[in-house]
Amino acid sequence: MGASAARSPEPLPPLAPALSCCCGALLAVLVLLALPAAWGQCKAPEWLPFAKPTTLTEENEFPIGTSLKYKCRPGYYQREFSITCLPNSVWSTAENICKRKQCRSPPEPTNGKMVVNGDIQFGSTVNYLCNEGLDKLEEMDKFLEI
Repeated sequence: MGASAARSPEPLPPLAPALSCCCGALLAVLVLLALPAAWGQCKAPEWLPFAKPTTLTEENEFPIGTSLKYKCRPGYYQREFSITCLPNSVWSTAENICKRKQCRSPPEPTNGKMVVNGDIQFGSTVNYLCNEGLDKLEEMDKFLEI
Protein backbone atom coordinates (compact mmCIF):
# COMPACT_ATOMS: atom_id res chain seq x y z
CA MET A 1 0.00 0.00 0.00
CA GLY A 2 1.44 3.12 -1.04
CA ALA A 3 0.94 6.53 0.31
CA SER A 4 -2.37 7.85 -0.75
CA ALA A 5 -2.61 11.29 -2.18
CA ALA A 6 -4.38 13.82 -0.03
CA ARG A 7 -7.82 14.21 -1.34
CA SER A 8 -9.25 17.71 -1.44
CA PRO A 9 -12.80 18.04 -0.24
CA GLU A 10 -15.39 18.57 -2.93
CA PRO A 11 -16.94 22.03 -2.88
CA LEU A 12 -20.45 22.11 -1.55
CA PRO A 13 -23.17 23.23 -3.94
CA PRO A 14 -24.44 26.77 -3.30
CA LEU A 15 -27.47 26.97 -0.99
CA ALA A 16 -28.68 30.26 -2.41
CA PRO A 17 -31.77 28.96 -4.29
CA ALA A 18 -33.08 27.07 -1.27
CA LEU A 19 -32.24 29.92 1.11
CA SER A 20 -33.85 32.62 -1.02
CA CYS A 21 -37.17 30.78 -1.01
CA CYS A 22 -36.83 30.01 2.67
CA CYS A 23 -35.74 33.57 3.52
CA GLY A 24 -38.58 35.02 1.46
CA ALA A 25 -41.12 32.95 3.36
CA LEU A 26 -39.45 33.80 6.66
CA LEU A 27 -39.50 37.49 5.79
CA ALA A 28 -43.21 37.29 4.91
CA VAL A 29 -43.96 35.61 8.25
CA LEU A 30 -41.98 38.26 10.12
CA VAL A 31 -43.83 41.06 8.32
CA LEU A 32 -47.19 39.48 9.12
CA LEU A 33 -46.21 39.07 12.76
CA ALA A 34 -45.37 42.77 12.90
CA LEU A 35 -48.96 43.67 11.96
CA PRO A 36 -51.18 44.45 14.96
CA ALA A 37 -53.87 42.04 13.74
CA ALA A 38 -51.45 39.12 14.04
CA TRP A 39 -51.17 39.76 17.76
CA GLY A 40 -54.79 40.78 18.28
CA GLN A 41 -54.18 44.51 18.73
CA CYS A 42 -55.43 47.83 17.41
CA LYS A 43 -53.20 50.76 16.55
CA ALA A 44 -53.90 54.01 18.39
CA PRO A 45 -57.27 55.39 17.22
CA GLU A 46 -57.38 58.30 14.80
CA TRP A 47 -57.94 61.85 16.03
CA LEU A 48 -61.65 62.72 16.13
CA PRO A 49 -62.57 66.34 15.26
CA PHE A 50 -65.78 66.15 17.31
CA ALA A 51 -64.59 64.29 20.44
CA LYS A 52 -61.56 63.83 22.69
CA PRO A 53 -60.47 61.01 25.01
CA THR A 54 -61.42 61.44 28.66
CA THR A 55 -57.98 60.08 29.63
CA LEU A 56 -54.87 60.75 27.57
CA THR A 57 -52.51 57.85 26.93
CA GLU A 58 -49.15 57.46 25.23
CA GLU A 59 -49.94 53.90 24.12
CA ASN A 60 -49.55 53.07 20.41
CA GLU A 61 -51.24 49.66 20.46
CA PHE A 62 -54.18 48.26 22.40
CA PRO A 63 -55.26 44.63 22.95
CA ILE A 64 -58.55 43.41 21.48
CA GLY A 65 -61.41 44.23 23.83
CA THR A 66 -59.87 47.50 25.07
CA SER A 67 -62.42 50.33 25.38
CA LEU A 68 -61.48 54.00 25.36
CA LYS A 69 -63.88 56.66 26.69
CA TYR A 70 -64.49 59.92 24.82
CA LYS A 71 -66.44 63.12 25.43
CA CYS A 72 -67.73 65.54 22.84
CA ARG A 73 -65.70 68.68 22.13
CA PRO A 74 -67.16 72.18 22.64
CA GLY A 75 -69.71 72.94 19.94
CA TYR A 76 -71.00 69.33 20.00
CA TYR A 77 -73.38 67.58 22.37
CA GLN A 78 -74.00 64.04 23.61
CA ARG A 79 -73.02 62.06 26.65
CA GLU A 80 -69.70 60.24 27.00
CA PHE A 81 -69.19 57.23 24.75
CA SER A 82 -66.64 54.48 24.22
CA ILE A 83 -64.94 52.92 21.23
CA THR A 84 -63.70 49.32 21.45
CA CYS A 85 -60.86 47.42 19.76
CA LEU A 86 -62.73 44.73 17.82
CA PRO A 87 -61.52 41.16 17.03
CA ASN A 88 -60.62 42.23 13.47
CA SER A 89 -58.15 44.78 15.00
CA VAL A 90 -60.15 47.88 14.08
CA TRP A 91 -61.92 50.32 16.41
CA SER A 92 -65.69 50.40 16.65
CA THR A 93 -67.19 53.41 14.90
CA ALA A 94 -67.64 56.78 16.56
CA GLU A 95 -69.44 58.30 13.56
CA ASN A 96 -72.53 60.41 14.23
CA ILE A 97 -72.24 60.09 18.01
CA CYS A 98 -71.55 63.75 18.81
CA LYS A 99 -74.05 66.10 17.21
CA ARG A 100 -73.27 69.71 16.24
CA LYS A 101 -75.01 72.26 18.43
CA GLN A 102 -77.67 74.44 16.87
CA CYS A 103 -76.87 78.18 16.81
CA ARG A 104 -79.33 81.04 17.14
CA SER A 105 -80.25 82.72 13.91
CA PRO A 106 -77.75 85.51 13.17
CA PRO A 107 -79.18 89.03 12.85
CA GLU A 108 -80.07 90.43 9.46
CA PRO A 109 -77.99 93.48 8.47
CA THR A 110 -79.81 96.77 7.98
CA ASN A 111 -78.22 97.61 4.63
CA GLY A 112 -77.59 94.23 3.09
CA LYS A 113 -78.55 90.60 3.19
CA MET A 114 -77.42 87.47 4.90
CA VAL A 115 -76.57 84.26 3.00
CA VAL A 116 -76.65 81.06 5.07
CA ASN A 117 -74.65 78.26 3.50
CA GLY A 118 -76.56 75.16 4.57
CA ASP A 119 -77.60 75.15 8.21
CA ILE A 120 -76.87 77.29 11.25
CA GLN A 121 -75.13 74.72 13.38
CA PHE A 122 -71.73 74.87 15.03
CA GLY A 123 -69.06 75.32 12.35
CA SER A 124 -71.44 76.74 9.71
CA THR A 125 -70.63 79.88 7.75
CA VAL A 126 -72.85 82.91 7.21
CA ASN A 127 -71.93 85.50 4.59
CA TYR A 128 -73.15 89.09 4.58
CA LEU A 129 -73.59 91.03 1.35
CA CYS A 130 -73.89 94.82 1.27
CA ASN A 131 -76.62 96.62 -0.64
CA GLU A 132 -75.39 98.29 -3.80
CA GLY A 133 -73.55 101.52 -3.10
CA LEU A 134 -72.23 100.44 0.33
CA ASP A 135 -68.89 98.87 0.99
CA LYS A 136 -68.24 96.28 3.68
CA LEU A 137 -66.55 98.72 6.06
CA GLU A 138 -69.53 101.09 6.02
CA GLU A 139 -71.91 98.17 6.48
CA MET A 140 -69.92 96.70 9.36
CA ASP A 141 -69.89 100.09 11.12
CA LYS A 142 -73.66 100.28 10.82
CA PHE A 143 -74.02 96.65 11.85
CA LEU A 144 -71.87 97.15 14.96
CA GLU A 145 -73.92 100.17 16.05
CA ILE A 146 -77.08 98.10 16.35
